[in-house]
Amino acid sequence: MANSFRKKVGFVTVWQDANEQFKARFQHPLTNQDVRRTLQVGAEEEAIQAALALNRAVLEDRGLLFLSAKPRKTVADMGPTIADALAESIRMTRGNEATRTRYQKGANLFQDWLRANQPSVQHWADLRPSMIIAWVQSMKATGKACDTMRLALTPIRRSSAYWAAERPDLFRDIVKGAGKQITLERPPMQPVTALAPEQVAQFLDWLKENAPRLWPMAYLSALSGLRMMEAASLRHCDIDWTAGTATIADTATHKPKNRGSYRTIPVMPEALAAVREHLDGSKVQGMREDPVFLHARGRPWNQSNLVTAWQRALKEAREDSGFAFLADFQPHRLRAAFSTMASRAKVDHRLLQRYVGHVPSDVLGMHYESITVEVLRKEIVDPVARYWATNKEAKEDADGRILAKTQ
Repeated sequence: MANSFRKKVGFVTVWQDANEQFKARFQHPLTNQDVRRTLQVGAEEEAIQAALALNRAVLEDRGLLFLSAKPRKTVADMGPTIADALAESIRMTRGNEATRTRYQKGANLFQDWLRANQPSVQHWADLRPSMIIAWVQSMKATGKACDTMRLALTPIRRSSAYWAAERPDLFRDIVKGAGKQITLERPPMQPVTALAPEQVAQFLDWLKENAPRLWPMAYLSALSGLRMMEAASLRHCDIDWTAGTATIADTATHKPKNRGSYRTIPVMPEALAAVREHLDGSKVQGMREDPVFLHARGRPWNQSNLVTAWQRALKEAREDSGFAFLADFQPHRLRAAFSTMASRAKVDHRLLQRYVGHVPSDVLGMHYESITVEVLRKEIVDPVARYWATNKEAKEDADGRILAKTQ
């Protein structure tokens, strides 16, 4: 049903149509030309104020601005282009460069869809909730995964909220307006398949020989539960060789995932030994604030080149080694292997949660409980080290393939 709002303001009639757009129309008193405008406002009071401004322009004999069949729209009328609006809100996002890059990819998907389906829509003020809904539906129709759609929608959602707050006189939160008609259903949880200790050991040996830049980072993930970017972003000052600890903090290339991710943890001596061996073989000796690990071009790792390096290494490993357990392997499985070993070593779940950088789920753990490095060493690192030493030796079948031990 069309909105009943309609009001006469001097020479100007203003109303809201069935698409919730505010329109204005008047007959110019000098030329008798019928002039129509779409008002870039979001409320009735704002529409009345815009109509008053139009009426005042006619009375002051500035009506020539409205005489053309297609009025010239200015930046003040329309605000930023869609590309500029997205770029500005992404620039203002709190997060590291990798986060902004992921947001930009989602923004690019949306702009590609607009160019193909709404080519006349150029400015942020032209966007409507119906367009957001149509875009999400098109992603569903092409079989996009839930997480892919969620990540693609995030920069559009943030931009929509940003511009609605920045210029409430000009923009509405269009994604919020489309919210009730957007459903992103997550698929059922799949069981986590972690590598057995002997499989981890053989894969680490392969990486040492064939992908030596990834090898020490993989060691830290498999034996200390670090996320891949946490390991890749470690600086020299983050490793205390005397205390045997590693600190996860903000760096130039990485911002910890959540508040629980900021931590200092004891590291298994075998993992530290792998890092030391890597540094001893490096031609570059970094300063305190320099990253420990560099990719082939001598630059710090970022999310993009780390993913590319792992894809290349895994492809080679599958072809070269014939490891059956790498068929659907992803690097985060090494972190899952650490957590699985810790669970089988019967460590305290809350301590493990703190060690791997998860936010505590209880008030005691979040606000009051003090867990020291030595507690983590005694309750997490030592039991896992014993479990690893006992179970890492590989068993092979007649063809030399790894057999997982029965746990």
